[in-house]
Amino acid sequence: MKPLIFSRAKLNLFLYVTSRLNSGYHSIYSLFTRISLYDIVRIDASPGDGRISITMHNGPDIEVKENICYKAILEYFKKRPLEEMGEDISVHIVKNIPWGAGLGGGSSNAASLLLWLNERYRLYSPKELLALGSSIGSDVPFFLMDTSYAIIEGRGERVRKADIPDTLKGYRFIVVFPEIFIDTAKIYRGLKLTEICADVSIINLDGPYNDTFFYNTLYLSTKRLYPDLEGIRSSLSDAAGRSFYMTGSGSGLFCPYQDDKEIDWDRLACLVKEAGWRLWCVESV
Repeated sequence: MKPLIFSRAKLNLFLYVTSRLNSGYHSIYSLFTRISLYDIVRIDASPGDGRISITMHNGPDIEVKENICYKAILEYFKKRPLEEMGEDISVHIVKNIPWGAGLGGGSSNAASLLLWLNERYRLYSPKELLALGSSIGSDVPFFLMDTSYAIIEGRGERVRKADIPDTLKGYRFIVVFPEIFIDTAKIYRGLKLTEICADVSIINLDGPYNDTFFYNTLYLSTKRLYPDLEGIRSSLSDAAGRSFYMTGSGSGLFCPYQDDKEIDWDRLACLVKEAGWRLWCVESV
């Protein structure tokens, strides 16, 4: 049984940090959309004594035990040890989603794995699986939900499907990764109290879809700690003829558009090629 799973990336179309919690974490209010960029995850369960193997192609150079998927397997089998099942699990991930980009690749991989494990072993109810996912990573609960768009609140554990107007559904996105790897925890620590916004009443899912709508509180911290990113964002916006925005804690940048005629594709392609960045044209799925 070796299924191939398309493990999708996400964009934060907007992201407001609404409070700093006593635990040191932050509460957010964000609109997530699942996009067509994906990693490929292959999982195999075979007779054995509970061994776990995780390999990656094009992934970050990290120890297996530091991989979020390894953590997901360990947490899943706390209810009943894998060795009691008499099986080994091997996971191979072909990475297309860059890490440190704010695109949720690791969380998506972990969620894909949890869904597969629960389909096979059925140790958790859907509600319990969401709680388990939240303990593994803040973005994991979104990827456990079967939805293209969701409003995310709290640390990421509160997920509800968003009623999106057709106008917003009509947008496609250019996603650029400028090869800057962002430390998410560092970005949150660098956020000033005066930059935290508790009032999200100004947000209207019906638009207008402009700089105010595609706002990201974390960009204020990210551009201070990684100052090159502001110049990159500005260069991309100038070349494309439309604004680019940051997703998550960065460094991934995205440009929403509705018609190919809105984009200066030649100038944009030239800039991206010369800089050695990565670019994808994606849509919500």
